[in-house]
Amino acid sequence: MDTLYGNSANPSVNTSNPFGLMTNQTQILNTLNSATNSAFDVQQAQANKNVANLDNSNYANRANVIASARDALLGGAQNGANTGANSAAIMQALMGADQQDVSESTLALQGLQEIAAQRQAAISGNAKLAIDTANSAKGTQATSAGVIYTADKEAQAAANTALGYGVQGMDQQKQVSYSKSDTPKKIVTTG
Repeated sequence: MDTLYGNSANPSVNTSNPFGLMTNQTQILNTLNSATNSAFDVQQAQANKNVANLDNSNYANRANVIASARDALLGGAQNGANTGANSAAIMQALMGADQQDVSESTLALQGLQEIAAQRQAAISGNAKLAIDTANSAKGTQATSAGVIYTADKEAQAAANTALGYGVQGMDQQKQVSYSKSDTPKKIVTTG
């Protein structure tokens, strides 16, 4: 019967990973970290692009202020008072542009720092999630293997019972008797 049903003398379920569940904690962690890094790489790339655009804008603003100052200085003959007033206005324009640029740059850099902090928090959370996921998958795998093993044993017992009834039924339908002369006579009785 074991040959008929593919059962060995000691049937057991292959519990190495018969259900395809990911149970390796390191593999789970690497998968989670890869997904986390991919998500944050997109955010960081956008933030870096924003910082680069802001830097370009800051350089363009400063270049415009300097070009305006050069034009004002070259605009005509100036006396000492006008030269001093123009220089003060140029310095004020440069400092005002710098002040605005610094606050915008600070916000952009804080955004980059926030992305880095969120990424680190997510990576740290991935370690615990990997442990929990691996343990849960292993529990599910063990439970499923137990259910399959029990079902296999029950099916084997049912098949053995059915085979036993079949053999018993055949014995009751065909009986062979021998006479006293030791000459075998086959007497078939049906019952």
